[in-house]
Amino acid sequence: MEIKRNKLTFEEYNRVFECIYGFMKKLEIPNIKKSMWKLEFMTSSKSDQIMVQRVSNRAEKLNENIIGGYTAVLPFYINYLSSARTEDALLRITEPLDILAKKFEEEMHNNFISISFPDDIVPQRLEMVVNPGSTTLENGMTVFTAMYQLTYYKKGAFE
Repeated sequence: MEIKRNKLTFEEYNRVFECIYGFMKKLEIPNIKKSMWKLEFMTSSKSDQIMVQRVSNRAEKLNENIIGGYTAVLPFYINYLSSARTEDALLRITEPLDILAKKFEEEMHNNFISISFPDDIVPQRLEMVVNPGSTTLENGMTVFTAMYQLTYYKKGAFE
């Protein structure tokens, strides 16, 4: 049996993604200040920042039903830019990304009580799907990137 795959609309992606981004910005994560959060781009390559980046070309509808409901996957990257002049500092950079994965898992096990999704969105899973990897910049800053994914059910017209 072939799985039918269709891309999500940008409107739906953005509507659901903004719920997740709002939740992340409220979290208390060691070494992450509220002002460090960025959406889609970093404002400097010299200061610590954490950026949430959409992966819209991989957001898909899976198994759409006859009344228009479907399961969807919404992947996104979290990039953490920080100085890493020592091995210990380099290892600490992954900590916020791992904490985010843990917070997402807790939220999932608590039935998503802290994330306000639209009424037609029923979240199912929120998890890290690719472990952090790094890129070191010429100025000594390092960017660690991890991929996370929300899986949800979008209600159909009569649900």
